Amino acid sequence: MTALSSFEILSQSLIPTADPTIPYVVQAYFVQVSFPKGESADPITFSLSFEETTNFTQGLGQAGVMAQYIDENGQVVEYSSTFFTSGSQPGFFGQQISPGQTKIYSVTVAPPTASNALTAQSGTGWRGVASLIPSTSGLLVVTPTERQIYFTGDLKEIKDSVVYSVATVSGGTLI
Repeated sequence: MTALSSFEILSQSLIPTADPTIPYVVQAYFVQVSFPKGESADPITFSLSFEETTNFTQGLGQAGVMAQYIDENGQVVEYSSTFFTSGSQPGFFGQQISPGQTKIYSVTVAPPTASNALTAQSGTGWRGVASLIPSTSGLLVVTPTERQIYFTGDLKEIKDSVVYSVATVSGGTLI
């Protein structure tokens, strides 16, 4: 198994309080997987798995996870219904990519409904280690990122957003 990076997804108030002036943040974990042309003519099969290091039971828990990927044609493919049932660990299993293609995988937690958004400790969070296991190593370029969107405490308006790269375990992006 090739450990890729740590991950954290969350949907919660920045400070556990019912104060609507405190911003609410939704943080997602993304992994872009590219297979450069010229490396090989054959597709590569891979799995992107997630090993949690937290007790993922607070807030919405597993029921709140939104898992999807953007395929090589730019189409969004929902994966939430099989994300936790595809294998012994949650993840995107049996994925295939051909030379010249890029796919983007994402995992996030749905924001709460407006009725429970201001309830203290209503947030949901999940942390752990993501691993990418390719059928052939050394050919894929893989870049993990975290993306955050900050809302007003009442979830009525987006206040800001941030995207940043996550360090890989190997220190590089060639997997």
